[in-house]
Amino acid sequence: SGEITIDACVPFVNLPNAITPSNYDGLNDCVEVIQRDLLESLEFMVYNRNGELVYYTEDKNFCWDGRVKGELKTNVTYNWVLKTIDYNGTYKMYKGSIVVL
Repeated sequence: SGEITIDACVPFVNLPNAITPSNYDGLNDCVEVIQRDLLESLEFMVYNRNGELVYYTEDKNFCWDGRVKGELKTNVTYNWVLKTIDYNGTYKMYKGSIVVL
């Protein structure tokens, strides 16, 4: 008999650089973390071009559709920051931008 230990994988988080909620086809309508089940917790923040926070969540099941104060504006670029902690306790921060079309 023997024992083998396999370390858990560090999740790779990949977010889109564009979403298309305004075309109503049901595809690419929101930003979400597909790998959410591999994460213990997350914080997701979206900022407008003036650096103002327009969206914030700690809900792993979020799906942000580009709305700010209930209004959908198209052809707008936002910057985002995603902070994650996986089940190994590993903290990672990701940054990027997204265009709402």
